[in-house]
This record gives sequence, C-alpha cells and structure tokens, in this order.
Amino acid sequence: MRIESISIENFRNISSSNFSFHPFANFIVGSNGVGKTNLVESIYVNFFSRSFRTPHLKECIRKGEKNFKISSVINLKGVRHNLTIEFKDGLKTLRIDGKKYLIGEYIKYGMIFVITAGSSKIIYGEPHLKRKFFDSVIMRFYPEYIYDLSKFRKIYRNKIELIKKGVFEKNTFHIWNVQLTQIYFKIFNRRKEFVKILNEMVKGDFLSIENKKIKILYNPSIDFEKKTFEEVVLQLDRSLEKEILKGQLLFGPHRDRFDFFYDGELARTFASAGEKRSILLNIFFKLFELMKTKSGESPVFIFDDIDTEIDEDRIGKVINSLYGKTQIFITSSKEHLFKNFDFDKKLIYLKNPMYS
Repeated sequence: MRIESISIENFRNISSSNFSFHPFANFIVGSNGVGKTNLVESIYVNFFSRSFRTPHLKECIRKGEKNFKISSVINLKGVRHNLTIEFKDGLKTLRIDGKKYLIGEYIKYGMIFVITAGSSKIIYGEPHLKRKFFDSVIMRFYPEYIYDLSKFRKIYRNKIELIKKGVFEKNTFHIWNVQLTQIYFKIFNRRKEFVKILNEMVKGDFLSIENKKIKILYNPSIDFEKKTFEEVVLQLDRSLEKEILKGQLLFGPHRDRFDFFYDGELARTFASAGEKRSILLNIFFKLFELMKTKSGESPVFIFDDIDTEIDEDRIGKVINSLYGKTQIFITSSKEHLFKNFDFDKKLIYLKNPMYS
C-alpha cells in the first residue's frame, strides 16, 4: 500500500495543508514543537479513527474551530481510494470513496504501523498498555475482533454497574457471567493464537550483534485450556462477594497480562532503553511480514522521532531493511540522519509557524 497524499483541515496546529508523498521514503524534518508528530498523528487518525495521543478526538480539533477533517489518497493493490474522516459535533463520519463505512470495514484499509517516542512503554509500561497494543494489532488482522471487544465492554459495564450498586442478585450475575465466559473464550483464543504466531516468527533481535532471543508470554486471568466452560462460569459466580467488596471485576480480558522477555530475562526490568526499543522494532517487523503475507500488500511504516532511544547504527539498519519493500515516513529534528542515504527520497521540511 502507498499513501499518495493527505489533506488536513483544523487538526491540532494545522489550519489547512496538503502533502504529497514519495512512494518509498519520506523524511519529515523540523525543530521540536513545529508539529512533526501532529502530521504523523493525522495520518494515524485518518486510518484508524482514533489517536495514539488522546482517547478524545475533540482534543485534536484546532483551537477556535468546531471540527476537523482529514482525507488521504492511497494506492491499494493498484487501485486508488480516498479515505476520509470528519469529526464534527462529537461524532465521526468515515468514508471510503465518498461512501460511509462502519469502523469494522473502514480499518481494513488501515495498513500502517506507527512507532512513536512513547511506543516503548508497550514493553515496560502498565498491563493495560500491552493489552491495548495487542488488541489494536489483532483487530487489523481480524476486524471481527473489534465486535468481540465491544461486546465484552458492554458486559463489563453492566456487571460493574451492578457491583458498584452492591446488588447481590446471583441469578442476574449468572446471566452476565455466562455471556462473559462466551466472549472471553473467543478473545482468549485469538490472543493466545496471535502471541503463538509472533513467538514462532520473532526468534532473535536482528538489530543486535548477539541476536538475543525475544519471547512474549501471554498470562490470561482464566486459562480456558485448563477449565471447562461450566467451571469458568462457576468460578465467576463464586467471585461475586469479592467483586462487590472490591468494587471491580476480578476476571476477564481486562485482567490479562502480556510480558516480554529479552535474552531470558523480563524485559521491563532488565532490558536497557535501547534494547526495549529493539524488541518493539523486531515485533513490528514481524507484523509487517504477517500483514504482507495475509493481504499481499506491504503496510506503511511510520516512525516518529526515530532517534529517541535508538543509535544511528540501528537507524541505518531499520531504514535500509525497509527501503524498497514498503513506504516509510520518519520524523526527526536531526536532518543529518537522512543525508547519508543515497537512495531516492523526499525531505519534508516543517518550520514554525508550520501551518497557516
């Protein structure tokens, strides 16, 4: 897939701007604060209808405006499409070639991976960040997974509302627990399968001389391989008193954990900042291979502030390994990082004030 151009209106500090892109390498250069990340974020929002910086799209609207609109022209399997998101009055409208689409169909066109300065938190951060990462990736390969998560959230909201009210109604909770077990079973299997596939592909750190081993461990709050459906429902039923006492759901997809290991050690504790970034890059490279195999198309790679926690040698390996295979976007305040590459490329210089 290739992004040919993008048109942005009233997004962050962008009033109205258009950009056209090189089919292989786009280097976005500018001093800190001019809006490099805003440009990257606009691409992400255009494809996924959400931001990697805030859960509230209204925060992306340019100050003094009431809505934003982003449209891009992409080339997918030799066919050009126009993807548009408009956020107005708290509602988002998604269109492909002028026709409205629901999110499950819309994100099938979202063949991009974005790595930001904060992405390493996926390796060492709180459990919810890891869950969010894996869920966001899984739904790109299996769009129906979005609806499984949506159904779980509905069940979660209903159960937590009863728990916080202190409603000790076993029959009511039993009905919700049966539904929770059904949807959790589907989510468990998809997460377990996906981690297994990644572990089989990610053998070692190709960015390190030692080629240290990388492994992902999935720890569900309930292991469905060791319990029958009835046993899980019974476990949920029996947890009612503790859940009311603590005011929270003790079991479910929201309690699952993902941990990364590097050279046999827990990465969040023992890996250096550079090694954590390497783990992330290795995983993204394998996701790239998976998506290319599944769809027959190469996803776009976007790196925001690539020089954060990665030395220049690794940067060179990353860029050279991707060039010609896909389209890449890289932002940095250090222009010299890109001048040594003799291949055809486009440098996009951003200056302050960036947009008018």
